Amino acid sequence: MSTKLIGVAALAAVAAAVSVAAATAAPASVSLSGTQTVLDEKRGIFEMHGSLVGTWYVTSFVPRFKSAHPFVATGTEKFVGCLDADRSTTCDVDEPAGTLKLTFVYWADYDAKTKALVRGQCVHPVVGGTGVFARASGVLFMKDGRVGKAIRTTYHGELHYGSTAPLRVLSSASADRAADETGC
Repeated sequence: MSTKLIGVAALAAVAAAVSVAAATAAPASVSLSGTQTVLDEKRGIFEMHGSLVGTWYVTSFVPRFKSAHPFVATGTEKFVGCLDADRSTTCDVDEPAGTLKLTFVYWADYDAKTKALVRGQCVHPVVGGTGVFARASGVLFMKDGRVGKAIRTTYHGELHYGSTAPLRVLSSASADRAADETGC
């Protein structure tokens, strides 16, 4: 019985050390790029490749506008995985890992005759996370494009994480910047 208690205590100590290490991770800012592939589209489950390795879940999807051509939706998402720092295509033990929580706005154009996707784009602000990503902020941009009859989804963006990651600022345009820029 004492061996069992020692084993449980050792496991608890390791878990506590991992939690402390995750909470005190050195601040980092990384550029992201890669692709996303469908695992189960109806259930909103996708696999991430490139800078992010893991599983992407659409946790809510709300259509906002739909006609013969354009479509707009908003929602929430969750990524569970790691930053593939060594580009090995797997999550190694020493790579930053955890969960990212995101929101999104998606817009797409469809062919009016065939109803096939012509192109789609979306923006995904990071709004929270767990593990190393507990104070994460950043944004991902995704683009859906046709490659023959298939759809290819690519992404790029920036992620800040660690104990002193910049706070998320939801008001992204100051009055000074808004006067200098046009479009969205």
